[in-house]
Amino acid sequence: FMPVDHDADAVITSQRYGAGLSDAPQSSFEGEQGGHGSPSLTKRETDVLVLLMDGASNKDIAKALDIQVVTVKLHVSSLFRKFGVKNRTQVVLKAQKLGYGE
Repeated sequence: FMPVDHDADAVITSQRYGAGLSDAPQSSFEGEQGGHGSPSLTKRETDVLVLLMDGASNKDIAKALDIQVVTVKLHVSSLFRKFGVKNRTQVVLKAQKLGYGE
């Protein structure tokens, strides 16, 4: 796995994950900002966010998505950057405010 390219805001995947990690933004959140002024998220970032909102730990998220904990940490860091926050609680609160998880 190679981490997110922060300049191009694209996800680079390896053959190990194949179709498991999408590099396309979630269709309802296209462009730099989504429908509610929310950041554009990849499918996997959305999966991680949903589990974060359920209170899952990095280890629990890794098990649920069949990925490594270090990969979860990369996605969580990307969510922090995209939402402009510094911790898990803030990302969950901001996501709820923007209408994610409804």
